[in-house]
Amino acid sequence: DEGIFSDQTRQALDDTFASIADEPAEPAPHPRPAPAPLAPIGGSTVENVFERAVRESFEPVMAKYLSDNSAAVIEGMKPLIREWMDEHFPALLEGAVRTEIERVVKARGKR
Repeated sequence: DEGIFSDQTRQALDDTFASIADEPAEPAPHPRPAPAPLAPIGGSTVENVFERAVRESFEPVMAKYLSDNSAAVIEGMKPLIREWMDEHFPALLEGAVRTEIERVVKARGKR
């Protein structure tokens, strides 16, 4: 099967759009706040110096590996992405559709 969407995810799309007219609008759940960014490495503690040295050594190697092997990495990730999409995409799609419907209904109500 080609592509990133499985039959299960495609069916979730079809089911969600088919149910739009059948269901009354409910408030969309509030999105989770984004995690706080990691603090920059600073200071001269042994831990900070070691962490900085590891990052400076590892990041270029990892970037080169990903650049040289991007096709294999992408192919290897497709099953994992499909699995995640099957589990999470239907709820994400439903929430996005509900939010958009609520926005349109509110916009029409303000006219």
